[in-house]
Amino acid sequence: MKAKDRADIIARIFEMKVKDFIHYLKNEKPFGQVVAELYTIEFQKRGLPHCHTLLWVSPPYKIHTPEHLDQFISAEILDPVVDPQLYKIVTELMMHGPCGLAKMKAPCMFVGAHINVEYCGWSMMIKYLFKYISKGADRIRAKITKSLDARFICPHEAAWRIFNFHIHHRNPAVQVLSVHLENMQTITFKDKQPLQDVVDDPMIKKTTLTQWLKNNQIDDSGHHLTYLDYLSKYKWIARGKDWCRRKSKKTPPIGRLIYIHPTCGELFYLRMLLSHQVGCQTFNDIKTVGDVIFPTYRVACEQLGLLGDDKEWTYAFDDASSWETAEELRSLFAHMLIFCDVADPLALWTKQWRRMSDDIVQRAAADSHVVNLHVNEVDLQQYVVYELEILLNSNNSYSSLCDYGLPMPPPHLLAELKNKLLMEERNYDRVSMSQKKEVMVSALNSKQHIIYETIMKASLKNHQLLMFVYGHGGTGKTFL
Repeated sequence: MKAKDRADIIARIFEMKVKDFIHYLKNEKPFGQVVAELYTIEFQKRGLPHCHTLLWVSPPYKIHTPEHLDQFISAEILDPVVDPQLYKIVTELMMHGPCGLAKMKAPCMFVGAHINVEYCGWSMMIKYLFKYISKGADRIRAKITKSLDARFICPHEAAWRIFNFHIHHRNPAVQVLSVHLENMQTITFKDKQPLQDVVDDPMIKKTTLTQWLKNNQIDDSGHHLTYLDYLSKYKWIARGKDWCRRKSKKTPPIGRLIYIHPTCGELFYLRMLLSHQVGCQTFNDIKTVGDVIFPTYRVACEQLGLLGDDKEWTYAFDDASSWETAEELRSLFAHMLIFCDVADPLALWTKQWRRMSDDIVQRAAADSHVVNLHVNEVDLQQYVVYELEILLNSNNSYSSLCDYGLPMPPPHLLAELKNKLLMEERNYDRVSMSQKKEVMVSALNSKQHIIYETIMKASLKNHQLLMFVYGHGGTGKTFL
């Protein structure tokens, strides 16, 4: 009998290794003080488990310079003369050579486990990382007599789930905080439950928001805290639906306001205020600024300087871009144009269009069947504009980008995308080539420069020109 025949033992041992690994990261601190961690367990095609882990470190340990990064991660081939031992390790074991049972002493192995380390230095990558580790198991679609959407569970995953080991783990926890207008909270009840009992039940109406307001009425020690920050000093008791003073020294949960679409009007502005107002005891207090109770949450936002210059739409887009895909962001932008009063659509487009372009290169490569396609910035903008125009045209309003003062996509764009020959010819980086041209032109001698200027003038004016450049070998004909 071999180890692969005992899925239960493999699951138990791997679960112990994961716990030991997390303990090592938090206590030995190889990357610094860990303030949060998250991991997901996945099972490879042959069934063996592996772990995707995300770590957050405290500000003093964040990486800010390349030299600091090199202390943890190195992706270079070292000088064989200066450091022959590391050169041998990198070239023999990390290019990427055998590891695991074949070479347990490989540098990518930690206590018998294979380790890959990556550093995330860009906030937009967080969205990709979360989606990657939370994508779930691979699935297959089969059509026999009817379509089946199914997945295969290997013995190791079955054992893991039977033992009730964590598939997902995160620390600290995330507490979802409800957002609703006064007396507009969501109520859930059973089908056969009498409606009068539902109306008379005081517990069913309690939410984290209503109890935050009530707790501020009887406990003034949290008046300096916003709704989001309340979790740092208070704990939400789900069973009793109430807040109580936090006694534990453990890391408190992270508060997260539920997402509200900007087209929801007052509810959207209420959510904005809950991130700024402190010590509120009633819903009127939330829309009070400087002892003045304003009639709407939007007006209160204006008085706090949260609106104007499309700040609310910028805030909504920035908030959504942390987790939504590029396709979803384009849909959000289209909804803003149609249903929201965007004062300057062009300014909002100029600021946000890059976030809507993350998937454009892959889609263009798939349409044109060109591998490793490079799309220049101008073309990238046109592709995003094209996708937005489709969204606007498919909406019931039948609107168009030109209605909002935004650039229209060129009519020939779709044909160009499907023209493989054209896309291959345009598959170069215009910015880098323009910079290279400036350097090369500055290196021309006087006679070469005369020829260059003559050709360029004829080309720009669309004039015919026949020239013959003659010179001995090594005089710079090829360079020109």
